Amino acid sequence: MKHATKYLFFVIFSLGILNGTQAQIQAPAGISNNIILWLSPDTAVYEAVGNTAEIGDRVRIWNDISGNNNHFVQNTRNDRPRYRDNYLGRNTLEFSSADFLENTAIASLINGLSEFSIYMVIKSDDLNTDQGFLVSQNPNGADEILCMRYDRNGANTGRGNVIKCGMQGNTANNQIESTNNTQTQSLQVLTLTWKIGEKINLYIDGVLNESSNNLLNSAMSGVTKIIIGKGPKDTGGSGWDGRIGTTIFYNKKMSADTVSLISGDLLSINSIATGDWDDPNTWDCNCNPPNSSFVTINNTHVVSLTQNETAANTIVKTGGTLDLTNNNYRLSLSRNFTNNGTLLSRAGEVRFNGSEEQLIDGTSSTTFYNLTSNNLNGVRLTNGNANIQNTLDIVSGCFDTDNNITLISDASRTARIASLTGSACITGDITMERYVDAGATDWRFLTPAVSGATLADFNDDFITSGYTGSLYPTWPTAASPWPSIYYYDETQPGLIDNGFDAATNATNTIDVGEGLWVYSGDTSIGTQPFTVDLTGPPNVGDITLPMSYTNSLNPDDDGWNMLGNPYPSAIDWESIPAGDKNLINDEIHIWNPDSQQFASYSGMVGINEGSRYIASSQAIWVKATAPGASLKFTESCKSSTASFIRSAIVPLRVKATSTFGTDEMAINFTPNATNGYDPNYDAHKWTSVNTSLPSI
Repeated sequence: MKHATKYLFFVIFSLGILNGTQAQIQAPAGISNNIILWLSPDTAVYEAVGNTAEIGDRVRIWNDISGNNNHFVQNTRNDRPRYRDNYLGRNTLEFSSADFLENTAIASLINGLSEFSIYMVIKSDDLNTDQGFLVSQNPNGADEILCMRYDRNGANTGRGNVIKCGMQGNTANNQIESTNNTQTQSLQVLTLTWKIGEKINLYIDGVLNESSNNLLNSAMSGVTKIIIGKGPKDTGGSGWDGRIGTTIFYNKKMSADTVSLISGDLLSINSIATGDWDDPNTWDCNCNPPNSSFVTINNTHVVSLTQNETAANTIVKTGGTLDLTNNNYRLSLSRNFTNNGTLLSRAGEVRFNGSEEQLIDGTSSTTFYNLTSNNLNGVRLTNGNANIQNTLDIVSGCFDTDNNITLISDASRTARIASLTGSACITGDITMERYVDAGATDWRFLTPAVSGATLADFNDDFITSGYTGSLYPTWPTAASPWPSIYYYDETQPGLIDNGFDAATNATNTIDVGEGLWVYSGDTSIGTQPFTVDLTGPPNVGDITLPMSYTNSLNPDDDGWNMLGNPYPSAIDWESIPAGDKNLINDEIHIWNPDSQQFASYSGMVGINEGSRYIASSQAIWVKATAPGASLKFTESCKSSTASFIRSAIVPLRVKATSTFGTDEMAINFTPNATNGYDPNYDAHKWTSVNTSLPSI
């Protein structure tokens, strides 16, 4: 049997605008495609034909604003709901006793459907009740065809005070009974979804609560009308005691992500003016939003934090602004964050600490200063781009980047991913930036903080030359090209310079923790600031880098390996346990193109601005002392201090200065040192390749 291709998505919600205003409104979460029925309490509500309802009036006609003219009507005056305002700042229709509205023409749109979803924002006045709010035929006591109601005693599960939904026959396996005690006198968004061949799913406030036992394999049938304000058990003069907002049918089943986002929009307290978060005049509820609230910041409104705040869900609509202010406050969320406007994060924090998976959504590119993810069920970027200016701290659960997150690097700082411990993990690609300041076009030590990088990834960052696929592969001549990138191979015998291997192709890969010697700048003689960015899965977890040692009878030249900090975070050399520095000297060196000197560090002492901190994307020289050497990095060695170039105080420092530059030597005193070379305290001297500089 072939089923007609029809779809339904049904929503009951409220937008909460000024009392009595008949206004243009927007679909929840901006999802307006395929709407076939739309009833809103914010517009097209009538107390009589042609007469707009005022607050307190009985509602005779609730017009469909989808353009399909499926208007809901009640011709009996005493059975009409009343038009109400100011329930958490929103308009609703209030039903009591026998009040209801109905439409029979809509049945032809529902019968034959192979897919639908039902959302309802409701507010009950009663608990421990069997009252309903949606039914698809005159109530006859059976939970069949299509219906939603409260149920004091679930006949199928034995649960109490549940929400019950029925579909396609009064059969237990075709019905849903929610978990215990989901009846409430607070506002709820209920969502019923189904697609042919699948189970029915019930969501409460955007979170999946329960599913049917059966897969329902036949198209919808048997619908004679849709009644709003009654359920199957409301056979006499009874009906829903409480409020109902807007009703929308979409012709498509929505995904779980969309259910979550729409629910957040439907439940929201809305801004009505620019103001402080904790000022009641900012919100349509005339309240300070409770910690469990869903909050929406509307177009042209700037809402500023005056203290750390907590909410369930936050939506910033197009033209709206959320400002964490210069006091750098924290916004904690247990649900989603949707940004279609602007987040001014300053140096503040957005913290996700819910118990269900949380989403970061929206059409805007959102810049977070500090973003904390502390949710065992994870946090996921679903739309738009996210930028991190300082720290992405994943405390628990997985953070899914959706391949759309960038760790920003600029003159002030380089963003990082903090230490991952316990269940914390990250999935998806990141883009890791490395800011390079103005100065010399010169050689630099670089390494990727992501896996899977190739030399081709540098072509959009700086000029490359001398190998196939570089920007200038035959510069200065085809017969004698000049490679601008080198790898290093310690196994080449002889002098240290013998180990430099020129790049051969832009497809050459860069291994995790592998250092490169890179000539970079934006002109041939000097450079303005530029940024290197590489995209791929971030390097995380324990990373052990094997090192080679080749004895060519040149002890000062043998054993040098060019390694790199593999993480998207600075690391602290001193936090690496001695046992993880296997058969290596406790010294590190980098080339500083600005000073034209090697910055070195060993035994808590640095010269030429060398320090214990190794920046992300920074490569270093490390010396192996015997075959089998290795260096192990762990998450615990990450540091929030980003720069390798720092000054340090030691008992004695000798500096030589000329018009061309400086060089220095540091002398430290420790009782464990000897008169000879001590690999844990002393460091080899790396002389500048610029012979014009002084040398000590």
